Amino acid sequence: MIRRPPRSTRKESSAASDVYKRQGLNKLRIAKINTSSCRVREFPTGKGRILGSYAGGKSLDARYHNSKWYTIVYGGEKAFMSRSCFN
Repeated sequence: MIRRPPRSTRKESSAASDVYKRQGLNKLRIAKINTSSCRVREFPTGKGRILGSYAGGKSLDARYHNSKWYTIVYGGEKAFMSRSCFN
């Protein structure tokens, strides 16, 4: 019988998340809404359920999610806002 060392319980990270970490894309930042208003959605898609909205000029803590969406906290829960709101 061949004995093998115990497997590590360390969770492997995805290659994409490693790239975000190296480039600093996933860091928390202050983002200011530059449109008249912007919808907050449950999922990062235009068809995601609308949870609410913010008026233009509001500053929020946001994290990069992907090239089109930012992650925010809305009502104590994770939510998404289109990147186009912050251009």
